[in-house]
Formats: sequence, C-alpha cells, structure tokens
Amino acid sequence: MKILFALILFFFSLPAFAKTMEELLKDDWSSQETLLIKNEVKKRLALSFEPGSSHLADITKKIIPWAMLEGLQPVEVARIIVYMDRSVKAGVDFDHAEDLIPLVATKDIAIKDFVMMSEYNKETKNAKIPEQIRQLFLSTALQKKWD
Repeated sequence: MKILFALILFFFSLPAFAKTMEELLKDDWSSQETLLIKNEVKKRLALSFEPGSSHLADITKKIIPWAMLEGLQPVEVARIIVYMDRSVKAGVDFDHAEDLIPLVATKDIAIKDFVMMSEYNKETKNAKIPEQIRQLFLSTALQKKWD
C-alpha cells in the first residue's frame, strides 16, 4: 500500500520538479507561446536574465495557475513573471505580491511601481487592514494614475 501511494505521489509531483521555465510552460501553452513568454521575460529582465534559473522556474510554477485562471496572454504572463521576479529580489515575499496579480494582470505598469505596490500590500497586510480596502485603494490609484 505504501509503494502504491509513493508511486501515485511521484507521478502527480513530476511537473513540480521541472528545472526550467520552458519545461513548466510546455504543458499549458503551445511551443510558440512558450517561446514568446521566454523571450519576453528575457527582454524585460535584460542583463539579469539567467537561463535555466531555478528562481525563475519557481516563480513560473507559481504564476501558471494564476495565468490560467485569469486567461492571460503570453506577453501578460511574461510581464507578471518579471514583476514577481523584481518584487522577490526587492525582499517582498511572493505571497504578498501574488495578491496583486488580478489587479495588474492586464495593465502595463512600471516594474518599480509594482514593487512599491507589493511593499504597500505587505505592510498593509501586516497591519491587518482588510483586503477589500487594500484592493479598493490600489485599484483607485491605478485608475486615477496616481504617482
């Protein structure tokens, strides 16, 4: 029984052990879309792009469910991956920045603005401000184009 359970667990966890961003994207997007996402991430990260990076693969693995849920296009997925990469490198936990995905999924904002929004979300979450108020403030700020 333990062996059967171990085999089932092994087969369901195989995609989680993929090493590169491309391997993770292949299951959900066509080869052209996968290439587009990879090239867009590479272009946006410029010099800090690391081929085969486990850091980017981890972010990609966490972004895929959001991308599928939100029905994002490949360029939008690449933008979200870059946003998350910069937020995590700025010291914001993925969990704090993740709450912003539905809000910015289809908006092209500056990376530094997303990092600041992530910081805002982290601080207000730690201050136990209700999520509805946080989201209302951020959506209003995006809509009115506040700096």
